[in-house]
Amino acid sequence: MKHLCNNHQFQLLHPSIEVYNVVLDTWAKQRNSGPRVASMLQQLEQEYERSGEATPRHSLRSYVASMQAWANTASDDAVSHAQMTVKKLEKLGAEGATDFIPDTMVYTSLMQVYANSKHDDAVDKVLVLLNKMHRLAQSGERQAIPSVVTYNVVLHTLVKYHEFDFALEILSKMVHSSSPFVPRPDTISYTTVLHGLQHSKNRPATKLIFEVLDMMEEQVDASDGGLVRPNVVYDAAVRVLQKYPGSEVAEDAERILWRSQNRIETGKSLTRPDHRLCNSILKSWVQSKEGFAPERAEALFQWMQRTSNSTKNSSLVPNAETKNLMIKVWAVSKRKGAWYRVKELYEDMKRDANVDQDGCDFNQVLVALKNSDVEDKLLFANEILNDILSRYKTKERYPPNNQTFHILCDICESQLQHDKSGSKNMLWNVIRVINEESIKVSSPLKSKIRKLCLLFEINGNF
Repeated sequence: MKHLCNNHQFQLLHPSIEVYNVVLDTWAKQRNSGPRVASMLQQLEQEYERSGEATPRHSLRSYVASMQAWANTASDDAVSHAQMTVKKLEKLGAEGATDFIPDTMVYTSLMQVYANSKHDDAVDKVLVLLNKMHRLAQSGERQAIPSVVTYNVVLHTLVKYHEFDFALEILSKMVHSSSPFVPRPDTISYTTVLHGLQHSKNRPATKLIFEVLDMMEEQVDASDGGLVRPNVVYDAAVRVLQKYPGSEVAEDAERILWRSQNRIETGKSLTRPDHRLCNSILKSWVQSKEGFAPERAEALFQWMQRTSNSTKNSSLVPNAETKNLMIKVWAVSKRKGAWYRVKELYEDMKRDANVDQDGCDFNQVLVALKNSDVEDKLLFANEILNDILSRYKTKERYPPNNQTFHILCDICESQLQHDKSGSKNMLWNVIRVINEESIKVSSPLKSKIRKLCLLFEINGNF
């Protein structure tokens, strides 16, 4: 900062304080940047006092950047530094410097410092500060009116410290209050509470999740949902459910999809489900590992295809992630005949040029092949390995890794009694690819390959 203030060429540009604030804001986003940004701000203050108008005067935003830097700093001193900054601004404002009177961003930044401090009294400090902002706003200091960002910091603090009931109470107040000083929730308000519910221990998380969704839909129904993206909130709810694997969780995840679809069919919503939400539900079925999971996943997959075709809803067209999840739900099922459905999905992905950009999860295809009872297992394994190599150079999302070669080695070993020559060739291919692509081999994989080399009486250079 001192270098910028003293740089002649830079000063010829007559930079405004906004330029300096951009520098402060950039540093404030870095981890543990509190001391650095505070020092930069101090240098800016000193240069202004020394040179007068030659250096732009620091502004309220400069101090906000400093406080946000302290919010990103893991230090026991962060709270005291931020509090001193606010007291300094309040003193300047009281002395007549109206452009330094603390505003919403100043107090919200102080809340963030409290929330990140890990102090036992963080919740109390945040709530006291919120009440102070309301008192200031009601007394006519409208620059301190709490914003939705302010309330989102409050919600974040409450769920961080497991005050879930209080967080729901605050969220409900935001939905129902007619006060001009209480903002309506936005998408982040709902997702903040939902993400916090992943750590709920006192009450069933499912019940709380649906309470949040009820409030969100009530806000949208009241024609006050412009700040909310329902699909993002629904998806966040499903992702919280995924913390608890099991068929009941997958059932609850589907309930969220169907309540969303029902709102469209009854004219309550224009926001259609998308593949992001459906993919999250498919993940729930993969995690459930129930015997009927493949059928339920197939039903959802077919619904996505039918609905996207009939409604011309491109956001619901199954993408690469959708098909990879379908492959996985069949692969982990170990169902007899699962390989044929996996192979069908796999071939479909190879034909789809759009999918090619996101990649195929080859490991799950190999898992399904390994668990199958097909006769040409080695032939298919070599084909898949060749497909992997053909895409490896293009920075495939799913490049070959140790798991890939573990599965291929398992296939080699399982086919030893049926086709020793083919198994031996497969092993040679595995060793060749590992060497050519300079793949780092783990100790367990190295041991497995050496064991197979002994069985096949070959020198695999391992």
